[in-house]
Amino acid sequence: MMKILVTINSGSSPELYAAIETTPARDRAERLRTLATLGVVSARNGLQTVSASPDTPPNRLEANQTLVKLKSSLDAGQ
Repeated sequence: MMKILVTINSGSSPELYAAIETTPARDRAERLRTLATLGVVSARNGLQTVSASPDTPPNRLEANQTLVKLKSSLDAGQ
């Protein structure tokens, strides 16, 4: 078992901060584990991105752009 203390701030991790800030305090650790697991699986299997169309909602477009940035940073770290 590992115990890790994590500090997340809106300046260095705005997407992660936004994803967790509305989660109730007692559920945040599980939310972070879930997001980390998704990241590990995505890194292992490659990220699937979706082309934007005129009908793509803005939040979906932002999510896609975030995935592209994440994939680039993961590729750079390998």
